[in-house]
Parts: sequence; C-alpha cells; structure tokens
Amino acid sequence: MLPKNIPSVFIDADVFFDIISGRRPFFEDSVKVLELLYKGNIAITTSESCLANLIYLAIDTNKIPNASSKISSLIASCTILCCGKKGILEALASAFKDKEDAVQYYTALYNDIDYFVTRNVKDYKLAVKSLPVITPTELVEMCLTH
Repeated sequence: MLPKNIPSVFIDADVFFDIISGRRPFFEDSVKVLELLYKGNIAITTSESCLANLIYLAIDTNKIPNASSKISSLIASCTILCCGKKGILEALASAFKDKEDAVQYYTALYNDIDYFVTRNVKDYKLAVKSLPVITPTELVEMCLTH
C-alpha cells in the first residue's frame, strides 16, 4: 500500500531507460525523480509490462552494461502495479494511438495514481484530469515548490 501523505507517481519506461542508460540530455532530469523518492517526497510505481519493455530495451536491444542490476535496484524502490483484464480491454478499445502507452496509462488510472510521468507527454493527449501526465522536469519543479 502506498503512503497517503505523499504523491504516488507512475514512471513510464522511457524515464527509467534514460536513468539506466545515462541518455543525454534526459538523464539529469530523470535521475532527479529518484532523488525525490529517496528524500521521501514521492512514492514511485510502475507496471510489469513497463518493466518488461525496459528489460527488452536495456538488456536485449541496447546491451547496457550492468542493466540487470540497475533494473533490480529500480524494482526494489518501487511498487509494481497490474492493470488487469478490464484495464487492458479498455486500453485496446481506447482512442490512444499507441496501445502500449494506453496500457501503461490505464494501469496508473485504475490504481488511483496521482501523476503519470513520461518524457513523451504528446502521446498522452487523451489523459483525464484525475491523472495528469507530466514530465520528470515538471514533477521535480512541482515537488520543489510545495
């Protein structure tokens, strides 16, 4: 169960990949999300399918050194969520162009997450007000001003 006094944040695979790969110029802002976690300012969530995508990108496709241990560290510091049959069917029926993005979004939505963090905000134009889609930079700025 997530703590109720801090925001729950769903982290998309692209943000995790930026951290694991050190991909510039995105690494600096993405790693600040982990700093917020370690300071107790946020609780991080993700999904099994997001992690499967990350494993594929980091280990199988890009052969990032020490990717397995880096991913294991990320897993240890976050809650892993499921979407379930209903969420996947809704994602498939949704108007989202990228159905993988839809599955991630519906996973966060059905688990009452406060913010969906991705670098690709443009892919989430169909987001609802109850689950805002923001960038790592926006999350950091928001947490620093509160």
